[in-house]
Amino acid sequence: MQTQRRTALVAVLLVLAGCCYLLAGSVLPRTTAVLFASPDETAVHLFAQSWVPGQGLQIGHQLQDELSSLNVLHPRSMVRQGSVLVPVGFLGMPMLIWIFERLATGAGSFFTVLLVLSAAYPLFRLTSRQRSRIGWMSVALFLTFPTVLLYVNRGLFPNLPIVALTIWSVWLLRGIREERRTIVTHYIVPMITGLLIGTAILIRPVELLWMFPWFVWGLLAGVKSPIRKWIWTKRFRILIVCVTTIFVCLFGLYTAIKTYPTFSTPFQMPVIGYQLHDDTLTEVPTLMSVETQASATFSDYLPFGFHPRVLWSNMRVYLFGYLGVWIAVAALGLIVLLRRRFRFKQEGIVLLIGGWMIAVLLMFYGQAQYTDNIRGTVSLGNSFLRYLLPLTPIIAYLIAQFVDRVWQMKHRGVLTAMILLAFFLIYGPLTAFLGDEEGIVQTQHQLRRYTAIRAQVDKLVPNGSVILSERSDKIFASGPYAVSSRLPDANEMLELAFVPRDVYLFHRELTEEEELYTKIYLTLGAPRLLFQVDNERFYLLQAKEQVRIPNP
Repeated sequence: MQTQRRTALVAVLLVLAGCCYLLAGSVLPRTTAVLFASPDETAVHLFAQSWVPGQGLQIGHQLQDELSSLNVLHPRSMVRQGSVLVPVGFLGMPMLIWIFERLATGAGSFFTVLLVLSAAYPLFRLTSRQRSRIGWMSVALFLTFPTVLLYVNRGLFPNLPIVALTIWSVWLLRGIREERRTIVTHYIVPMITGLLIGTAILIRPVELLWMFPWFVWGLLAGVKSPIRKWIWTKRFRILIVCVTTIFVCLFGLYTAIKTYPTFSTPFQMPVIGYQLHDDTLTEVPTLMSVETQASATFSDYLPFGFHPRVLWSNMRVYLFGYLGVWIAVAALGLIVLLRRRFRFKQEGIVLLIGGWMIAVLLMFYGQAQYTDNIRGTVSLGNSFLRYLLPLTPIIAYLIAQFVDRVWQMKHRGVLTAMILLAFFLIYGPLTAFLGDEEGIVQTQHQLRRYTAIRAQVDKLVPNGSVILSERSDKIFASGPYAVSSRLPDANEMLELAFVPRDVYLFHRELTEEEELYTKIYLTLGAPRLLFQVDNERFYLLQAKEQVRIPNP
């Protein structure tokens, strides 16, 4: 009876914790599910809304009949190919979000928080082989890690779903070793496993560099008989996994071919989507969704080149600086494992694979100076930290190892361990919500601000108008407007003057001394202020339609 009560209490506590996490992980989607804090999220949402299965991920350009030479007149995170706009990579994410958007508009924003929360179970099973306490601490530390909390809220980014799908895939691959021959173990589990692996690859194929060793480990870890003999005995299940994975990848390849008509073969595609450019340009635009100050010469394998000083700077500032507390304690957890001399053989293999994953991520993504923040400050939303999300389960596991070692100390070990664990479980969410200007609270404030701006624009601006906005293109991109993230030069501005569309500008306050003001004045006339929000202004540059001027 006492055991049943304890089980019931644990179940109730888990349900309550899950509900609390869903609330904390959906703060931003519940604020608005149609406006987003980045152009990447905006692009995923737009392409998910417009995608038709069997066709490419394309949306029509608002000015496809006019200004055909101004291909740069479009939002960030997408490029113009012919008469359509296509995403800069990340094809799998809109395809996945499309399923949820069919349920309700904006439902796709809740996909990631549900997926990550569901991954808590396989993560517990994978990390509790030594001791269940390490398992539940690993799960708690992973879910409350600051970047994880941020990106379950900003769920249209592809990086965190890949982590959750990989966790599920690795655990399900271990289930293939099940000796019982049932419909579930023989057919359903392998098919689901292949579907998840294929989906993870589809979202970001380049991440297969670090995912593949984990898949192999999940399949072969703990196999006692000769590997060749074991693979032969499980060949049918492994074949189902491989066939399902290949089928999903081929579907993604077909969609990519349909999406990018200007590439004759997929091998002509750049290593990462951010290197895509408009089909009439001869060089990559300088303003992209993830802006980098990288070398002009790109390696075939390292898209940002090889820059050891930049790599060290990123590691010093973000890993050892911003996430220094987590990294320091994780290093202590690593020492605990090393001093144990791998009594559990699989821990040594896990550390080797983890080391490979760290090397791949740092070499691939650590070579560029990311300037996501307009002021160039170090913040939680930096792209480098987002690219390192695959490391978060490893960091959580190592911290759990150290806390568990402290727990076993004879003198107040339990109390010390509980205090240490409580520190991370509190400090992580505090950093995610209140840490800096890109924390969840400040982002929520910005989204409410975007919503107010968009509401005013929808009242004043006719459909089909041109809105020039630089970094604020994310506010207007989902509307019936031709939005540009790049201010046209003098010749392009002059061409705009002959287009039968209204032209607007969302920008900081213009003064007559600025070059931009002069360029606008000489081509379109004096800008007319319609409204202002904080330090930004919305100007009418050219009126061809009946503009609804607000009352003063």
